[in-house]
Amino acid sequence: MPNNTRMNSPIKGLANKPKNNVELPHQPNKFNLGILKVGRFATNPVTAAIVLISFGYWLFHHETSNSPIDVFLSACVEFTKGFYAFLSIFGSYRLYKKEKLRGWKILSAAAVFWCSGEMVYGAAILTKKQSELPTSIADWFFLATIPLAIMGVFSVGMYGLKRAEKFRIALDSLAIAGTLAFISLSFLIDTILSRKELLLGDATLQLTFVVLDITFASLAFSMLLYRRFDKMIMPIAVGMIFQALADVLYISDKFKGTLDTRPFTRTLLFTTAILMCFAAQRIDGRPQNNPNQIGDKQLRLGVFATVTVAIVFAIIKLPITPEISPLVAFAFIVLFIVTLVGQITSHYENSKLQHMQEKSLEAMTQSEEKFRIAFENGPTGLVILDASGKIVQANNAFANLISNKPEDLIDTDLITHIHPDDREEHLRESIFAAQNKKVDKYEVRFIEREGSISWGSINVSIMPVTDKRTYIVYQIEDINEKKNSSMKLEYIAVHDTLTGLANRAYFIERLDEELKIVGTTHSTLAVLFIDLDRFKTINDSLGHDVGDQVIQTIAQRISTVVADRGTVARFGGDEFTVLISPPANELLATSIAREILDEVTKPFLLGESESFISASIGVVLTDKNTNDSLALLRDADAAMNKAKDLGRNRIEIADRQGHKVAMTELKTVNDLHRAVTNGEIKAFYQPIYNLETSELSGFEALARWEHPTRGLISPDDFIPLAEETGLIMDIGKHVMLEAFTQLGVWQKIYQQSDGTPLTMSVNLAARQLNSSRLMSDIKEVKKQLKVKKDSMKFEITESAILSETNDVEGLLNDIHDMGFNLIIDDFGTGYSSLSYLKRFPIDGFKIDKSFVLGLNADENDTAIVRSLVGLAHSMHLSVTAEGVETSAVLETLTELGSTYGQGYFFAKPLSADQVNFKVLSTYDPNVSADEKNEDEHNAHPHIIHLNKFKSGS
Repeated sequence: MPNNTRMNSPIKGLANKPKNNVELPHQPNKFNLGILKVGRFATNPVTAAIVLISFGYWLFHHETSNSPIDVFLSACVEFTKGFYAFLSIFGSYRLYKKEKLRGWKILSAAAVFWCSGEMVYGAAILTKKQSELPTSIADWFFLATIPLAIMGVFSVGMYGLKRAEKFRIALDSLAIAGTLAFISLSFLIDTILSRKELLLGDATLQLTFVVLDITFASLAFSMLLYRRFDKMIMPIAVGMIFQALADVLYISDKFKGTLDTRPFTRTLLFTTAILMCFAAQRIDGRPQNNPNQIGDKQLRLGVFATVTVAIVFAIIKLPITPEISPLVAFAFIVLFIVTLVGQITSHYENSKLQHMQEKSLEAMTQSEEKFRIAFENGPTGLVILDASGKIVQANNAFANLISNKPEDLIDTDLITHIHPDDREEHLRESIFAAQNKKVDKYEVRFIEREGSISWGSINVSIMPVTDKRTYIVYQIEDINEKKNSSMKLEYIAVHDTLTGLANRAYFIERLDEELKIVGTTHSTLAVLFIDLDRFKTINDSLGHDVGDQVIQTIAQRISTVVADRGTVARFGGDEFTVLISPPANELLATSIAREILDEVTKPFLLGESESFISASIGVVLTDKNTNDSLALLRDADAAMNKAKDLGRNRIEIADRQGHKVAMTELKTVNDLHRAVTNGEIKAFYQPIYNLETSELSGFEALARWEHPTRGLISPDDFIPLAEETGLIMDIGKHVMLEAFTQLGVWQKIYQQSDGTPLTMSVNLAARQLNSSRLMSDIKEVKKQLKVKKDSMKFEITESAILSETNDVEGLLNDIHDMGFNLIIDDFGTGYSSLSYLKRFPIDGFKIDKSFVLGLNADENDTAIVRSLVGLAHSMHLSVTAEGVETSAVLETLTELGSTYGQGYFFAKPLSADQVNFKVLSTYDPNVSADEKNEDEHNAHPHIIHLNKFKSGS
């Protein structure tokens, strides 16, 4: 029979993470992946079964012959085993790359020798007849495979074990190996010695195979017992047992000169090859790092059983053996020595273990005593309950918490000591703990023996014990001091310390809550804002202590009046607020406010004399749009301030509309800042006509605001705000530059029939005249202008001239010297002092439209206009009538001798694009501007845009 028994490949595919659970960055290439897939397919139970049954059938159902078919099939058996060895090479090396364990590389080398031996032997079968095959070089490949496989399996299989554990497994493996070798040699030695014609070297080689196979099988068997059927060791151990058995059968047949066991031997070897390759393709199941007691007992029992079998065999076999072979005797002596060393080692370990157990018992006793002392005298309350909820043990800290004794608490229910309102939460958390769910700390109130309440913070945990009973441990921290401090802080956080009333923060919080309610119920609530009148006088004259007494007295009086009709708070200082709960109305709010006012004004003692104090009260009620508590308080405060302004000791209802107006103004100011930056302020132009010639003489530039959302805004709505905020300086400069630049463009297009150039008037506000920046702005603008002389005018109101500025006269002289004409605007509505017409460099004035509109209807207005026109002529000043709206007024002004006129009769203010000189150059005294524009539109449907002004052009 072919010598093909040497094929150990103890290769496992254990792809668990290496030590410290670190996954190494190994990415297999396409070739390795292909080999892995082929290996998986070849070791698949279905594939392996088909291959094994096919070859097994042939092995058991054919006669031994040298026919080509038998030789070919016999060689295929070896080549197939070599193929499995080839797969094991790459499986082991792949695991070495992945896990970095040197044992995998050794196993891969063993698979190389195994594969080489199979290929050599398969080739020898094809080239020689089986009956004539000698011991070949393949045997030496097989022989080299086994020790490498032993080292690799030991290195990988023992990974993570301590040195003592490795030594014990090795020792037990030798004991089992000695036992099996002893028994095997007892059967084989007589057969070998009886075949004197066999070469001594061949017999030694075959016995070496037997000893190595038995040693390897013993090692795998020992690890199998120790590891409790590990995923890697199982196929290796079974495979090595099959191989050792096959070697014994093979040697027995060889030395007997028979082939009786040939099918069994080759089938066992083929099964071993499949098992070994299967182990090399595994991807999980690395041996456990720590053996357990059950595995250790299995190992010891297996070794003991094996050695016992050897001893029984020796007792039965040796006495009836006429001549004992030295090899058998040597094997028995080795077995005896290994067993003796194993027993000594076990005795040493048992003594060591007993000593450790004694120390552990002593330490446990000391630990229990320490635990008892710590449990009973610990600062934290500890209670142990059984499954029924009865107290098994309680320490002094918990007993002191509820004013009791530990022994009196035994066998009582813990829940009976907990406040009824907190029992539900306690039961819920206890159930969670019993179900091994996470339980956070929770707080409950305990009932003391005298009936008082104590606060405790509980932490729950489960304490399993050896008798399969479970106890629940409650750690209870005394938090009475913390809770009292917390409640005190909570009280302080929402109450005024002087009066005990709600404080500002709590009042606003309550108001927010009530606003949400009234928002959903569509009801109304009221807020009263109360401020004591002249309370500062009491504080300054009598001191703060007396002031505090007054505050406390007033607080008590207000609380008495309000009672359960609302919430009273001290808002700060001598201010109080009252929230009248819904449903409230104005009648109820003012009624309560009147009661408070009556109560506050009652006399009270300060020292030995009676004193009096009053209060001002602002009242505000919600409407359907109210949802802002701070806005509501602001309105109430504004109403209270109004009550003070109107004489104090009174009640005022808040004007919510007034607040809306203020908010609109605020928004307008905010938008105005952006308007200046974004260039939303534009100049519009209203024509001024010479009433003597009926020709266009000039324009007045009027600022307009083109708001992106509100549209065109009149100067009356934003110029006063611009003056208040100082933005008038930027607006004035912008309008000045735009208007005078536009004038330069229009002067190239139009002039009066007598050659007089077109003029442009720009208004200067009082804030501009009071600013040191005005002169620099005018100079900067003038540098950019190209206009004709004496065509630029500034219009100034009387109030601006008579402002508090000390050097108005010098300023106006400087402006006049720069070539600008100065016109008094709205003349007759201010102080109308004739002295400044003489004192200042005035070139003319405008009659306010309030007088012009009264012409022909009011004798006084007609007389004033006549006087003003006469005054202008006598002082050689130009005079312009504003507000000309009818032909009758125009006719009267012409008769009175007014130089110029402007108004809606001629034209409304126009943008630069709307100015059409063909339409505007003259006017018809009998046709208004609206009528003329309509006729012009019908005659010229396409409006001609002359010159669109662009700033900076």
